[in-house]
Amino acid sequence: MPKFKDSIPDSLPSLSYGALYPILHKLERDGLIAGSWSEGEGKKKKVYALTEPGKRALSQETELHDAQAAAFAKLLGRPA
Repeated sequence: MPKFKDSIPDSLPSLSYGALYPILHKLERDGLIAGSWSEGEGKKKKVYALTEPGKRALSQETELHDAQAAAFAKLLGRPA
């Protein structure tokens, strides 16, 4: 299975672990993701998954992003 960080396009800014973990902890506190410990390759690691509220929030944010991208495309005279 490919690692998440390997799936991030090079065009996006990199995110350090020092920035990533506070974000993950906040998402977990807010109930948008759930973490569980897993043993893999001889070491313990925390694995995160979207909760149902997290899936709804992602869907809403995706719709908002798509609407904003379409509006900017229209302003620039490009197809959405």
